[in-house]
Amino acid sequence: MKPPGMNLYVKIIGIFITFLFVFCYKEQNQQVIPSQFTIPVTEKRIITQNNEIGFDFFRQLNQSFTSGENLLISPSGISFSLHSLLQSSSLEAESKLKDYLKLSDLSDSAINQGFNHLQQLFSETGESATYNNSLVYAFSHQMELDSKFLGIIRSDNKLKTSFEPNSGFIDEEIIPSNNRIEKFQLINQVGFNSWSMYQKRIEESPFYYNPDNSDFVQMIVSESDFKFYSDANIKAVELPLGKGNINMMIILPNNMELMWEIANGLNMRILKRIQEKAKLQHMEVYMPKIELSSMQSYAPNLKNRNLDFLMNPQSANFQLIRDEKKVCLSDFEQLIDINIQFRSGIESLTSDESGKISSSFFIDHPFIIAIYEKFSNAILFVAKVQHP
Repeated sequence: MKPPGMNLYVKIIGIFITFLFVFCYKEQNQQVIPSQFTIPVTEKRIITQNNEIGFDFFRQLNQSFTSGENLLISPSGISFSLHSLLQSSSLEAESKLKDYLKLSDLSDSAINQGFNHLQQLFSETGESATYNNSLVYAFSHQMELDSKFLGIIRSDNKLKTSFEPNSGFIDEEIIPSNNRIEKFQLINQVGFNSWSMYQKRIEESPFYYNPDNSDFVQMIVSESDFKFYSDANIKAVELPLGKGNINMMIILPNNMELMWEIANGLNMRILKRIQEKAKLQHMEVYMPKIELSSMQSYAPNLKNRNLDFLMNPQSANFQLIRDEKKVCLSDFEQLIDINIQFRSGIESLTSDESGKISSSFFIDHPFIIAIYEKFSNAILFVAKVQHP
């Protein structure tokens, strides 16, 4: 026989646990949106060119990638790297870089301030997401660097130097001498970790790499009112990431054979059209857990876009060491890691508490993602995902 009051005690404990679970679930899915702000003119111009350069590089690379490969770039990382080169270049190279970035009429201080503020903006993702963007100037041997350049490095914790003997990126025929041309490798490291909002559960579902080849993969199931777009060629859904101001647009071709064509035609105008025409729709979204890594050389992109002077010993004089030395770029690489994961500790509630009728959207074959800052529309990442 149960002691008097035991049933009431158990009920109270049960109600408390249920309340605590629901509160924690809602807190974990409560989107904390920063107050909307006005982007200064200088930063708008930087963002416009950031996006244009990023999609241009993406299209170039897409033309050479095979159908089964993931393609991943970070436009914000590319812009950050070019800005750093701008700070350390000779007057001639600086002028050409400013022309390419369409910032030739702005002062160095205005450009530096604009880039620094944007880097800070991109990093303000909240505790539930992290965005890291750093740059390494890699040399093959120890050398004395110019004091002005060292001042730039020491003033920014995202910039580093590295001296690695026998790294292989310095031409072997260049023999140390007073007249030698030093070369350095620029390595941009960009990382992003987050979880998508409104997650309910995780389950296995088939993902089709092509019509004849599929595997069961872990799908994150989220339910809410999402912005959704559809036309004859694609479907697209916008997912908020973490609790900050970062969104991810997932573009799913209606026909897998259209993947290359859609990726090759993607630009900011098309992305804005999708954003503007997308309508809120209550739905369940089945999205694969995304784990992407990439190591990409942009040397061919630089050469194809009249930036080959950066790698030409005769025209690129980066004042990274003593003024009497000639310095040029040997390679520009970008290392990227993106993880969009399930938030552990979230359990599913009843699927339709609000009484709304949910439709289901399965991201079950190769797709394209664009991750961007919500208010500025600055593109942080673009990827063609053949296998998540």
